[in-house]
Amino acid sequence: MRSKLTVTFLSDWQISSGIGDGYLADSMLVRNDKGLPYIPGRALKGALREGAWILSKSGRKDLKDALDLFFGTGKDNRKDNPKENHSGITYIRSAQLPEALTSLLPKDRGACEGVISDLTCNRIQTALEDDQVKDGSLRSAECGIPGLVFESELEIDSTGLKVSDEWIKQYFTAVCATVKSMGANRSRGLGNCEILINGEKPQKITLPKEVEALV
Repeated sequence: MRSKLTVTFLSDWQISSGIGDGYLADSMLVRNDKGLPYIPGRALKGALREGAWILSKSGRKDLKDALDLFFGTGKDNRKDNPKENHSGITYIRSAQLPEALTSLLPKDRGACEGVISDLTCNRIQTALEDDQVKDGSLRSAECGIPGLVFESELEIDSTGLKVSDEWIKQYFTAVCATVKSMGANRSRGLGNCEILINGEKPQKITLPKEVEALV
């Protein structure tokens, strides 16, 4: 099963590259080979895994099994027995800015810098100690602006499953609805987002019908 994922940021956001530019920001956004910000597949999958984990706490065994089946088991899913660990059957591509936007940009990366700067902003952050700014804690972070939309693809190998593609779609629609933020410093208000499957915004989110087994 393949579906399109659309991520819309509702606030400033930051998915860090782990490096700074040595001048304006201590932490820069992750960028693709064209210099444009994007969402790595592992970051998007991690956000969806967190949403699936929240659903798994509902008390339904099939939703607990779905977490392990679609996202795999291991440290992230709190499986302590290595013999029980396995990879998931979900593949998520890195989310890029829409082609309708990128096709309008100059092909030369240097010529794009002016446009890219309009898609980003800088946030200054500090740490407090005894209600005072802690020495040496001043940090600046390059962030993406609200309103940016990114597109990805969700692919699931549903071969051999006892549930239909419609069940899977309803499940992932609920998972997406559970995700409210993504990236770094979410506790400071960054990364509020909305994730939709195939661009559809359902009027009401419902979990798929409970089943005895997924496989």
